[in-house]
Amino acid sequence: GVPGVGGPTALYDHQKAVLACQCLEQVVESRIRLGIIWAKQGRIYLPAMSTTNTGNTPPTPTPTTTVTPPPPPTDVMQQLSPLENLGLGCLAGIGTKLVNYPLLVWKNQSQQGLPLVFNPKLLYRGLTMACINLGGTTAIQFWFVGLFQGVFKREGQPLTPTQEMGSAFMGGLASGVPCSMLELTMIQQQRFGGSIAGTPTRLVSDLGMRALTRGMLPTLGRESLYTMAMLGMAPVMQRELHTTYGLQPDVALGVGALLSSVFSATLSHPMDTIKTCMQGDVEQKKYPGALGTAKVLTAEYGVANGLFKGLVWRIALISTTFFFVNKFKVVLAPAVFGDKSEDKEVM
Repeated sequence: GVPGVGGPTALYDHQKAVLACQCLEQVVESRIRLGIIWAKQGRIYLPAMSTTNTGNTPPTPTPTTTVTPPPPPTDVMQQLSPLENLGLGCLAGIGTKLVNYPLLVWKNQSQQGLPLVFNPKLLYRGLTMACINLGGTTAIQFWFVGLFQGVFKREGQPLTPTQEMGSAFMGGLASGVPCSMLELTMIQQQRFGGSIAGTPTRLVSDLGMRALTRGMLPTLGRESLYTMAMLGMAPVMQRELHTTYGLQPDVALGVGALLSSVFSATLSHPMDTIKTCMQGDVEQKKYPGALGTAKVLTAEYGVANGLFKGLVWRIALISTTFFFVNKFKVVLAPAVFGDKSEDKEVM
């Protein structure tokens, strides 16, 4: 026959072409599969491939289409007005205190060196005042925190973690004034009984108006750290643990509440102990001013047992408060004020 036509050389060339096409097909198929996997993992954006193929020309990819990733979760308080935040804080605070009030009683009794009570008639004495206290102070904290969040927020941009915690710190500082007077009434009720109106009336009648400011300075310091952790650190940690590490929202909130409560409780506990002792002894029979109270406690019990007395009870109290306040605000906000999430995930 004619050399090069139908002979061994032509057959060899044909086999090489078939093998090359098969290899090219396998490479393209593997790349497509890998691209699909990576696209699902969010590592790349998968380009659309053209289905036209003329001759031996390999498929030509079309330009990559850009897909905008979903926005990060937003704190629900940033979606509400100041008045709505005020109402939301009140509801969240009351609901929380109805759940964990015994922890507050045992914490106060432990700090004052009093025996723990378990009789429900004595254990729940002062509950109404405690609900008014936490509901009122949490409402004020929500209002001020939402106000400062509006100051720091820029159009179209979510708050940074630093801005969230700074807003919470300032809101807590402002809430310390009413919180101090409400807790003074509650602690006096826990020790001596009396009505909500009769207790402050008795204090003013016996000691003057200045009695209502008893323990206010340490309360301001405590509330600023407390609120920064509750409405700043806890939700920031929750979002980070949920979005980055894939924890379920409630699990992430529980971890964030526990970690932030350990931080804030340890730093602010000496102020809380001093405040509690001062407000339990308004007549100053044992505890004088803030510094004097600290000296009495350290001299009688030492630093650890004096200034940090009742820390375990307070960590239990604060961690449950952080969890339930942040949980209630997410659940109650859309139920009471409607859905204002604007298709964004809120926490």
